[in-house]
Amino acid sequence: MKLPDLFFDRIAAQIGTDEARLLLKAIERPSPVSVRINPVKNNCISGNFQVPWCKYGYYLDERPVFTLDPDFHAGAYYVQEASSMVLWHILETIAPGGNISVLDLCAAPGGKSTLAAAWLSGKGMLVANEVVKTRANVLKYNILKEGHANVIITCVQPSELGRSGPTFDIVIVDAPCSGEGMFRKDPEAVSHWSVQNVETCAVRQKSIIADILPALKEGGFLIYSTCTYNHEENINNADYFASEFGMEGRHIPLDESWGISVIEGKKTTGYQFFPHRVRGEGFFVSVLQKTEVNGTKGFGSKPKTSGISTLPPKSMECLKPWLKNEGMVVFEGSDGLIHVIPEAMLTQVDSMFKAKVYMLSAGITAGKLTKDVFIPDHSLALSHSMSTLLPRVELDKTEALLYLKKQLNTIRSGTKGWTVASYNGNALGFLKNLGDRINNYLPNEYRILMDLPTDITAL
Repeated sequence: MKLPDLFFDRIAAQIGTDEARLLLKAIERPSPVSVRINPVKNNCISGNFQVPWCKYGYYLDERPVFTLDPDFHAGAYYVQEASSMVLWHILETIAPGGNISVLDLCAAPGGKSTLAAAWLSGKGMLVANEVVKTRANVLKYNILKEGHANVIITCVQPSELGRSGPTFDIVIVDAPCSGEGMFRKDPEAVSHWSVQNVETCAVRQKSIIADILPALKEGGFLIYSTCTYNHEENINNADYFASEFGMEGRHIPLDESWGISVIEGKKTTGYQFFPHRVRGEGFFVSVLQKTEVNGTKGFGSKPKTSGISTLPPKSMECLKPWLKNEGMVVFEGSDGLIHVIPEAMLTQVDSMFKAKVYMLSAGITAGKLTKDVFIPDHSLALSHSMSTLLPRVELDKTEALLYLKKQLNTIRSGTKGWTVASYNGNALGFLKNLGDRINNYLPNEYRILMDLPTDITAL
């Protein structure tokens, strides 16, 4: 891979020529493969080494075809770059115990959002935002596989969330950047690199932070990250945020054996992942705490009137066999679909409805109720809100892949009607068993498109 000479000169000026040469050699080597397991689902993933800064992260010896693993579709694990998993260590450090409100501002495709959801483990609230609709749909799919009801997916500009006022205890901004840290995973990033692009990204990042900081509570934390190396987008920007927006840098303790480089700015501290020092890609993160706040009320303030339409008792009776309803609120959205959220989130969600914030998803989409007939949604099957008493059929690997390709015709079950298709104890989706055949309710957009191998059992 031929990198721009100017990139080498700039990185050598930051870390020295010898270090820069080691970095370039590392970029020429294959990227490590890492996954983060979902602690509340059954897992058969095995890795030889744990990612040291995330207790659920593991390196794999080689990259399998994840599409051909039913557990991947069930949300048993998420394929995530190891360096970015340091978010787990940061969250554990600044907010042990969870039960807080978190915003992941630039969330697609979902690595940090699914990590934050796993870390919250059903407590508190996570808002995952993505401004690009097509990317937001990918984000939605990855989050629904996680299975938690305390997640809202929005598709709005940062300024719209910023106008909400102080709502969040933690705001995560993995900012759009020049992508220097992704050169070996994405050769196209090399062709797009230029000093001008670096400068443009640094300005854009300042604008994004300025727009979103009003949504951060006083005393709350901004976790700012990029997948790049240069100081303009990283430590210089972190210092700028501290100076301009009433923030203070916060130190995150690290184990020296992890190989993460500590960069001291004028007012903040940054943590840089170099692929010649860590088993991961290039990544930068800095943590700042907000010490000033405006007087605007946030989404947590009680709305004067309700924007949520809860279900009447008769409808709730129809849903009772489908849901674990402890501590949950069930309501019908403007889309005609029934959603399930924790009671603790009701005020925030209600306020967001009233403020007309565009929500792609709120909690778990349970399904649709028409004339007392309930049709379940795929997200219910993958969630922790689904009743454990529903009929279930355990599929072997061949059957599971055929189900995921929507080519499974029958199942080995005498129970007719709605059934949960399962693999390794993890739900894959719904089907309706008609005896001599089945109706497969896996959404078409989630089905496997690639051809299945002749001998699936050999996978």
